[in-house]
Amino acid sequence: HVVVLSLAGIIFGSARLGMHSLFALARPEAGLQARRFASRMMAQGAQWEVVGGEQTGGLLVRSGRALDSEALGARLSTGARVEELERAGERLRYKRLSGGGPDEGWVTLRLSEKVLLRPLDDGADAAAAAAAPPSAAAAAAAGSGVPAPAPAAACGSGADMLKQQRWAVVGRGTNDIVRRLLETLRSRGREVHHIDPYGSSGPGVAGSLSELPPEVIVDVVDLCARPDLGEKVIADCGLRGIRNVFIQPGAASEAIRKSCIDGGIAVHEGCVLVELR
Repeated sequence: HVVVLSLAGIIFGSARLGMHSLFALARPEAGLQARRFASRMMAQGAQWEVVGGEQTGGLLVRSGRALDSEALGARLSTGARVEELERAGERLRYKRLSGGGPDEGWVTLRLSEKVLLRPLDDGADAAAAAAAPPSAAAAAAAGSGVPAPAPAAACGSGADMLKQQRWAVVGRGTNDIVRRLLETLRSRGREVHHIDPYGSSGPGVAGSLSELPPEVIVDVVDLCARPDLGEKVIADCGLRGIRNVFIQPGAASEAIRKSCIDGGIAVHEGCVLVELR
């Protein structure tokens, strides 16, 4: 009877935590830490600290779980502490406990290999790891047969880059050329994300590639920004696995070219507006 009651207690507690925590309890490697975490979570949600967003003034916060939901006016500041209200994959709905930013909203926990929020509890860490979606390698090993989406491989020419479907245009939102690039690519059926490292496009536009949610796949980056800003863009390309950079006139530099060569990134210098005809 004691065993049955204990098991019922664990299942009841797991139901209050949601399915992610139930799976964590069922996995041996989550074990004791996840069970301890479950008992604490009965009274309070897991707490997280913002460790990303240093170079962008904090993390982009959206009103909803969807990646195209409204972006809130303020960013969640680096160092802020939040309480978890809900989690869906790498998306977290939070309540702010300290630091600056919106009181509530949705943020992204991790971008590729870059952690944006870290758990403040070892049990939370174990539960988060147990609930995290499997990697592409793990999925293949499990025999799913469905590879995870990945950016396009390095292209052999600018013409090959122009055939790719998923783009990110990096440039000032008030620049007429940037606006035309966005319009032209979208009119040709491309999926296009705007990155404004100048911050001139408002809080709804990401300031760097690192702010895009991990679910967003980019095949080609169209660089239309100052070379000093472009160097950071190339570094972010490496982190996201992006292997193609199309550089608009005036945006290139020797440092950018060298970084691309060192990182195995294909480069084409030209104008999309001229060559995409």
